[in-house]
Amino acid sequence: GVRSAPASALGSHTLKTDVCDELCAAEPACRFYAIETTYDSWEVAFPRCYLFDALTHEDIIPAAEMVDVLAFWATSAAKRGALCVVCTCADGTADCRDRDLQTVPAAAGADATTLDLSDNPRLTLVGPGAFDGLDGLEVLVLPSGVKHLAPEALESLPALRDVSLATGDGVTRNFVDASSTARFDDVCCRREASSRAGVYFCDLSPDEPGVVDAIYEETNADNIIAGLFDHMRTLDSITPDSPFLAEAVESKEKCVAYCEMKAECQSCMHFTPWVVGASLTNTCLLYGDEPPANHADNFVQREVGGAYMGLPPRTRAALGAVVAASPLVVELSEANGYSNTFEVSLGADPLRGAVWITPRLEGFGNMSLAFDPPTITLYDAQTVVTVAVTVRSDEVTRDLTPTVALDVEACDRAFVAQQATLQLDVLAAAVDDGGTRVSNAGAVVALVVVACVLVAAGLFYCLAAAVRFVRKKQQLEMARALQVRDQVAAAVEKIQEFQAIFATLPGDAFCALEKLVPHEALRKDLVVYDAIADVAAAKREGLVFVFLSHQWLAFASPDPANVHCTAMQSAVRAVAAAAGVPLASLRVWVDFISIPQRNRSEQRLSIASLPTFASSCDFFVIVAPAAKHADTGCLCNAETYRKRSWCRAEVMSCWARNGRGDMWLSSSDGLRPLDEATLREAIDVAGGDLTCCRLHHARGDPCDREALVLPLLGLYAEIFRHRHAPRGREAYEFLAPIKETLFPRTFSYTYHGADGGVESAEETLFGDLLRAVETAVELSEADASNPIWRRALPDLSPGSTAQRHSHHLRTTKGAAASTRHYLSAAMASASGGVDPTQEAARVAIAVDAE
Repeated sequence: GVRSAPASALGSHTLKTDVCDELCAAEPACRFYAIETTYDSWEVAFPRCYLFDALTHEDIIPAAEMVDVLAFWATSAAKRGALCVVCTCADGTADCRDRDLQTVPAAAGADATTLDLSDNPRLTLVGPGAFDGLDGLEVLVLPSGVKHLAPEALESLPALRDVSLATGDGVTRNFVDASSTARFDDVCCRREASSRAGVYFCDLSPDEPGVVDAIYEETNADNIIAGLFDHMRTLDSITPDSPFLAEAVESKEKCVAYCEMKAECQSCMHFTPWVVGASLTNTCLLYGDEPPANHADNFVQREVGGAYMGLPPRTRAALGAVVAASPLVVELSEANGYSNTFEVSLGADPLRGAVWITPRLEGFGNMSLAFDPPTITLYDAQTVVTVAVTVRSDEVTRDLTPTVALDVEACDRAFVAQQATLQLDVLAAAVDDGGTRVSNAGAVVALVVVACVLVAAGLFYCLAAAVRFVRKKQQLEMARALQVRDQVAAAVEKIQEFQAIFATLPGDAFCALEKLVPHEALRKDLVVYDAIADVAAAKREGLVFVFLSHQWLAFASPDPANVHCTAMQSAVRAVAAAAGVPLASLRVWVDFISIPQRNRSEQRLSIASLPTFASSCDFFVIVAPAAKHADTGCLCNAETYRKRSWCRAEVMSCWARNGRGDMWLSSSDGLRPLDEATLREAIDVAGGDLTCCRLHHARGDPCDREALVLPLLGLYAEIFRHRHAPRGREAYEFLAPIKETLFPRTFSYTYHGADGGVESAEETLFGDLLRAVETAVELSEADASNPIWRRALPDLSPGSTAQRHSHHLRTTKGAAASTRHYLSAAMASASGGVDPTQEAARVAIAVDAE
């Protein structure tokens, strides 16, 4: 049930996976070993066997997140040591405290009713069979650092009645106790129905493709004839003959899934007739309102079929499936010592998993507010958790009314649909200063006199400093203005031309492929366009361009199981039919084929051109059938595709220039047009997920969000320039209410700090470039009499320059010494003291090693 990360292995052996257990047995320090199960032919990486002397929390990975490395633990009694030799056994108690254990010692005939393993921080994993031989064990004390406990380990203990451990330490495990702060390592885990000696293991309910967290209420379809639903807005009526979305009639689950995709849908009815005929057929009705409360009991005489009302997560949230706090206003004052409590609960039972809640103070960053407990885990609506909130009294100098947001992470999507908040009423202590004012009057007069003298003495200096400040400010504002001007010009330029070649494959050649192959293998078959004008000329000759966008299904290969290739070929054939052209007239762009895979410089240029490539195509197809990622084991589908920033950038680029008309989605449910709800989520490029952020930007590399600033800004400039034309007006009206979200001024940049932990800093992203673009367009449209020419231009801050964040790099004494060595060597080389080539190479190696 667990995997091991190979990064911290003490040794590894290529092509030795079949004898990995023997290699571990021969290595005295080996306590755990891991076996790779895959062979990467592209990278010529052979399977390996990894040996470990101990496992840290980071080494232990839930099985669902990594499928190519199997993990084992050495059960040898010789390696583990005998229980009563390693520990102290007396009066039925085996005392193993503070023994620096990596594994549980072997029972070896020990007769213990209590086993205390506390204070062993390196004991992070307890495997199957760890307690074999301790049939009479009643009490087990685990160290707080245990991350994985095999359920089978407890099944061999028939007398066990109590398992205790410290769970309030922030460690997520595959098991929890009954406390409100204990969390599994997956939010989709709910506690098993019954505990094992006070310990609960995970009952996992993972996401399923095409299934949403909905409830179904049986109703009578005759109520439609009776007029019970006449007051409800019918958004869509789907039948098997509908040109799109016809799959919705197949089941109530698919019907409510389509309702969830439509933002305004509040409920749906799935109807199955008893007798299928010309006038009666399976139907899915999408409604813009909630169903009447009596829809299930208002029966009429005739019955024509069975029906279910489906309520999607957003409707369940509106009906009470939310996180609730009580009271909504919490007073903190001198009378209660600036400490009070509020209660947190759920309005309904989650359909799946748990609800994780973290109270957070919004704004007021200088206020030290403490919550106890700091995190809450709820599994049902019956549990109520009391949270204590405290503020330091010396920080309260005036009355404040800050807001506390309850951040929610949940497997059941209903509970993340609404943000729960409460308000703090922080009252400053009353001050009776009548006597103080009299007694301190002389001191106040003296202070005023001294202040006047100081002000007079420093007046001349201040005036001189003010003049210097004004001049410096003017220089800085001019430099900022020039940088903003250059960034706006570069943004417009980036979307007007390709930054790399636009390589495509004819449609018939693409459909003949047995699998996706890299760019280099198809170079002789590719049709290359050097400029946007060349693409326009090809379109005039009847060629049709198709952009296929997808999420890779492995780290080193886009489609190892050939799932996407098959879906792509079906989509290409459908596009040819829709466009009325033969396959040979299609030009297909897909990343693995069209972008160089070996030349990294060419690859970076092509990736920077993705927005321009996508917006130059006639058809845009999202290929996202449900499939498992070969390396992580995670499900990849249309939902995970929409979370990726680069995928969102491609969607945004095509929509900004071409609209939604020829944008399609190919998923496990077939090929259908891209709906508005999906589009609204997909164009939030800055809010998407990026691999560089998951890896925390090694070496201070710029975030990929920064690389997307200028292309996205150029697309917005184009939309804003045409905001009065029909197509531009539609796009601008769509973007205008959410443009501050889509083009944020700043973002959170994560990096590894000096102590090796992950830290974050707020960095500039778009800055004021959005306003700068709008100002530039407005100036270009205004004639000489327009008042805009008489206004003072605003002082606008530039956006990100996508440069390395060197101030985030770890600085050590050794690194500084290497830098000094490098500089002194450079000076010596310049003066002829040493061979510059050899010395530069030697010092470069030293710096890299540092």
